[in-house]
Amino acid sequence: MSERLEKLRDSVQNDEAKVQKLQEDIKSKKEKIKELENAEIMNNLNSLSTQGMAVNDIITAIKNKDLDVLMSLMSSNQSEEKSETSSAFSKINEEEQSHE
Repeated sequence: MSERLEKLRDSVQNDEAKVQKLQEDIKSKKEKIKELENAEIMNNLNSLSTQGMAVNDIITAIKNKDLDVLMSLMSSNQSEEKSETSSAFSKINEEEQSHE
């Protein structure tokens, strides 16, 4: 075999090894992305849970693609938040008026 042909074959073999290594790296990075996404989802669910939202009911509604139930759960939580916010706001107003 000519030297030129042998060098070309070696080059192809090296390139194939690089491609295989890159594919392994990509696979590893995709797995890491999936782990991080799952961790983020869990953090979001924990956050919703600490806010008093019915996380299990929300997940079930999403699984069942039940938009009516999901919207009902969300609106009931928003109305609770509004009532808590307005009561805090009214307390601040009451305090301000009493100081005047």
